[in-house]
Order: sequence, then C-alpha cells, then structure tokens
Amino acid sequence: MNANTDFTPNEPINASTVSESPKLKSINTEQIDTLPRAALIGLWVEHHGRPPPKNLSLPILRASMAFELQAKRSGGYSKRMVKEFESIARGKAVTPRPEAQLQVGTRLVREWRGRTWTVEVVEDGFVMNGKTFDSLSAIAKLITGAHWSGPRFFGLNKPDKEASDA
Repeated sequence: MNANTDFTPNEPINASTVSESPKLKSINTEQIDTLPRAALIGLWVEHHGRPPPKNLSLPILRASMAFELQAKRSGGYSKRMVKEFESIARGKAVTPRPEAQLQVGTRLVREWRGRTWTVEVVEDGFVMNGKTFDSLSAIAKLITGAHWSGPRFFGLNKPDKEASDA
C-alpha cells in the first residue's frame, strides 16, 4: 500500500499503514488536510492504539486527528473534558453548562453579604483568591456555606420567561 494513495474505509489496517504514517509530533494541523487516508489511519493507530471505526469518513477522520493534535500540543484534555468524556462513555447525556460557554480570562464578580467576590475563568476551572476550583458551585458553597447552583449564584442562568414577564 502506498501512503500517497487513498483507499476505502473497509480496507484492513496493516503494519505498513502504520509505518507509513508521519509521527504525530512531526506534523501540524495544516498538514492534516493534505494527508492521504492511509497516513491519517496510521496517525489514528499511533494515537489511539487501534484502528478507527469502520466507515469513518475522511472529513471526520481529518477533524478528529486535528483535534487530537491540538489537544496534545496544548497539554492534553482539561479535567472537565475528561469527566465529560467519561460520562458519555457510560451512556449519560452531557448537556452544555452555562459556565462551559465562558472564555478563559473572563472575570465573574458577585457581592455577597457586603463582600465582593471575584472569580477568574481559567483553562482547568475557576480561580478565586489564588485557589483553583473545578466548578462554580464549589465556589458558591464556599462563599455562602450552603449548596447553591454556581451558575445561578453568579447570574449566568437565563431568567425564566415567566419570571421576566412578571
């Protein structure tokens, strides 16, 4: 098999496919768009330790390997992403959380009982007073002493339509 030729998704994976694959470390995301299917499958095997699912389309294979390359180069998956992957693997639905839409560097400010609290969004969670937390709910509990929805405490939830009409 030649790495410069394309082949069908059902073609068996063999040692030559993997050996013809460029090493994940030595390529960039732009190069992924030009790699033939055999090389992409070799990258997949190198990264995941097994062949990709049968009938995986070339665009999905390219996108997946570009994502994996970016994740690897930026230090891997965040703790939050790993937890979501594990939930999906167990068959549980994962719904987007309001805090998942916050960009790194965003600051949340909340006044509680006369004191102003500032939280910064970072890659792996939230920082308040130099300590990193996995969730806004953990911060809200620390501030109030009671269980609160963190997004609600920091005003991130959209108000109910009925409540806004009242």
